[in-house]
Amino acid sequence: MPAEDYSNESITHLSLPEPMGTKALIQISLNNEDWVNVRAPGAKHSFTYYDSPHITSISPSFGPLKAKGKFMIISGTNFVCQDPPCNDVKVRFGTLPDNAIFEPAQLLPDGTIKC
Repeated sequence: MPAEDYSNESITHLSLPEPMGTKALIQISLNNEDWVNVRAPGAKHSFTYYDSPHITSISPSFGPLKAKGKFMIISGTNFVCQDPPCNDVKVRFGTLPDNAIFEPAQLLPDGTIKC
């Protein structure tokens, strides 16, 4: 991508579409000569492209607010674990910042989510 001059402290830049699973490395420079990799320590890339998840059904679609031992199954497309083992899956109910509830979930082998 061509270098651009940004006068504030935030940068927004769109990238070209890439196939799901493509690993990308972000680099930044303040002088267009000295480039620094932006990634987590020990990682070889900054992020992995993925197709956005899309919910197609929730079962059951309604129920009590609190029901011990009950769970729901969320079906859809593109529920994929990019960095296994994916033990931190969460489902958000409500809207941020004030009305959000986060519940632990599990990505099942058939591509559904149980929470």
